[in-house]
Amino acid sequence: MSYLQSALKQFIELSGDRTGELGASINTGLAWIGCEKFIILADNGESRCHDAASWRRASRTIGLARQLRKPLLLWNLSFHRTTDRVGDAGAEHALQASEQSLIEFPAPIISVMEAAPFGAFSAVELAVPDATLFLDGAEAQCEYLSISPRTIHAPGRDEIAARISELLTQVASIPADTLVTERKTRLASIALS
Repeated sequence: MSYLQSALKQFIELSGDRTGELGASINTGLAWIGCEKFIILADNGESRCHDAASWRRASRTIGLARQLRKPLLLWNLSFHRTTDRVGDAGAEHALQASEQSLIEFPAPIISVMEAAPFGAFSAVELAVPDATLFLDGAEAQCEYLSISPRTIHAPGRDEIAARISELLTQVASIPADTLVTERKTRLASIALS
């Protein structure tokens, strides 16, 4: 998340999962990047696997974005499975609920991926967003790069906001049902391969 702070014009954090937990491994909130307003879900960079509270926090934030009809910005968000984590039986269910909310989300989803110390990005992380911006050579960590429908690279920190706006412009005019259909088609292609 090293570039996130420099890309944001303003940020209002939203936290909590309505069960009394913070959900600290995924940061969420209202974000302004350039002139664009987004709802953001950002990996805090500490782990590729998130606990149940963090996924519930993400689902709640996705619901808010749906109500406000704002696009989502996923910043280095990992969808790695969490079933092997001891004492966190609800994480897999919470992750699946968040994934389903994202797949059916009726507005654009833009993803920003920084090179991560935790290894390659999964196919799901490239199939869910409608467009992806790569930073710091992150595309080299993407075995499934061809799955992502629209990708660009930001050569420097100063160009991140402009590139995000460019991607949003590319997908903003696509009807919601088409966005959802395209996401489901990409995910189906992963399942068949």
